[in-house]
Amino acid sequence: REENAAEDFFANPEEESSLSTESQKILEILQKGDASVDELSEQSGISAGEIISALIGLELLHRVRKIGSNYHRIR
Repeated sequence: REENAAEDFFANPEEESSLSTESQKILEILQKGDASVDELSEQSGISAGEIISALIGLELLHRVRKIGSNYHRIR
């Protein structure tokens, strides 16, 4: 039930703006294709630690999935 609540919360585009700036940048980069933490850090200018923290949140919201060493945007 909690999973659905998180998905419902981010289902509307206006609610996506409640994501952190880092998370929004990551999703923009992943829209172009899968990327590793290092690639995301390099392309965004955000530290690897901040990237990992944001990715954990995005995984919990079912926005990204880790496949091997890369991350894939789900929606």
